[in-house]
Amino acid sequence: MRARGLTLVEMLVALFIMAVLAVLSYRTVAAMVDASQHVDETGRRFERLADTVDLMARDFSFVVDRSGDLALRGDGGADDRPGEIRFPRSGSAYRTGADSGPLTVGYRLHDGRLEKLVYPPPWMLNGQAQARTLLADQVAGLRFRFRDRSGAWHEQWPAAGVTGLPAAVELRLRLTAGGEVSRMVAIP
Repeated sequence: MRARGLTLVEMLVALFIMAVLAVLSYRTVAAMVDASQHVDETGRRFERLADTVDLMARDFSFVVDRSGDLALRGDGGADDRPGEIRFPRSGSAYRTGADSGPLTVGYRLHDGRLEKLVYPPPWMLNGQAQARTLLADQVAGLRFRFRDRSGAWHEQWPAAGVTGLPAAVELRLRLTAGGEVSRMVAIP
């Protein structure tokens, strides 16, 4: 009669199978954690990008019509150069401090980074930005288009033969990781 129990070979085979299952389980869990971290980081990056585009749209909604050097000025950009825009905006009742009054703000792409520029009040104009704020990095391109009141699109503003503010501004951010974010903002 044979004794009940496992032989040494059976025990080693069982341990080997358990070790293989443990390694496979660990690799599966590690891959899930890595994927979760990647999805979280991508989500945060797109959330920051959405906040940036919303900030730009809010600034455009407060644009005011000025003449001369204080007027809205925009270069739509091209393949070899990024777009840049500068415009006066009114203050906001929801802001306090330096940002609560009238400002001249601008947006530009500098070394792959989208920057917001805040210029001093008109009576202190020296052409230099008072403050620069980094809004987004890893941006490959920034373009603007301006729609006049008749519905025609222009790459520069002010456009030839057109006065006042554009009816809308379209902004496009091209990301270094691929993809493009586009938003059209109506100007009041």
